[in-house]
Amino acid sequence: NACTRARLRFVIGMDFSLKKPERIYVQLLKPGVQVKVYAQDLNAHHRCMYVPDKHRTFGRWGTAVKVLPQGNPRAPTYAIGMRVSLRVLDHATYAKDHTKDRWIFSLTPCI
Repeated sequence: NACTRARLRFVIGMDFSLKKPERIYVQLLKPGVQVKVYAQDLNAHHRCMYVPDKHRTFGRWGTAVKVLPQGNPRAPTYAIGMRVSLRVLDHATYAKDHTKDRWIFSLTPCI
């Protein structure tokens, strides 16, 4: 089980503003690293569209506390403070700038 083997990883933030690509921030405690997981990658992996819970969103900048999947009832919900398993799915190059690249991650909630 990935959750029992996992080092401590927690969702520490969510940015679903209109200014930047939507993302979820995950904190790894050992090593102390923050990882950005893009919602578009989670959308593709879970075949749904993640949207902020409108009852748990703060401020005009789209700071979310919880995101919900639309279109796939089996896809997980993510919330700040949730323990997750982080897995690398792929590596990609940005379409607009071929000099930049990034890792594509998947998150699995640990219950």
